[in-house]
Amino acid sequence: MLKPNSPVLSNDKPVIFVKDINEETIREIEPKVSDMEVLKFYLNPQGLNVRLVYEYGELVDAFTIGRSFKNNDFLNLMTELLTNRNEYLVDMEYVEVEGVIVLPTDNINIIRDLCYIKNTYQGLFSYINYSENVEDEKNENLEDVIHFIATDIYVKGIPFESVNNKYEMLESYEFLVPNFFEVERSGNFVYDLESAIYQAEDLKMMYDYTTDGIRLLTNTEDIIILKAGSWKIKTFKGYVKEIKWCESKCKKVPKLVFEY
Repeated sequence: MLKPNSPVLSNDKPVIFVKDINEETIREIEPKVSDMEVLKFYLNPQGLNVRLVYEYGELVDAFTIGRSFKNNDFLNLMTELLTNRNEYLVDMEYVEVEGVIVLPTDNINIIRDLCYIKNTYQGLFSYINYSENVEDEKNENLEDVIHFIATDIYVKGIPFESVNNKYEMLESYEFLVPNFFEVERSGNFVYDLESAIYQAEDLKMMYDYTTDGIRLLTNTEDIIILKAGSWKIKTFKGYVKEIKWCESKCKKVPKLVFEY
């Protein structure tokens, strides 16, 4: 099953979630990697998707994609995390860098205990809002707590021959990029995807951040994320047995009781 686009990611790029590897999947995504002799993947980091804008090396704008939080100046946060200037970009008129702010696993466990959060997003919002309001926290190194992983780049006037060129450029500009792994093409696309899922399961335990799928790189603008193996979306069937109204901080909210 395929699910195009996502509210969590950039709206200007087609996003496909692959939930099942079947004939429909193959017809949809194999043509997008037909020019690639080796399939390249990475575990998609779960976190806050952001876009940075540089002009002649100066970080002039930064904003979230899809999700937002109560923060007076997101640009200040990214400036503190990455500094306000990248010397490698000083000769470039305009550069956009997309990526994900993540919480390393050890840090999210600490924040979970302190703030009673349930997932990466809540942990990021809790920490950022906390650090914005507690003056002593500003003296700590932000990069020790949260990381920015770059996943895409656009440079005005510079075309990229392949997706590999993009990541090579990001690394050369000292951005942190995802850890990649490759699968040699066998002539059987289903087998290749299954091999990637098998490798990803082993690599998952070695990563220090939470992941929400396996991203297949293409030389097109498409974003393809495999939701298989440990990342498979679980579905449940049932009916609403009862609706209970529960007290929240300022109002009553409905809680659905299902019977499966």
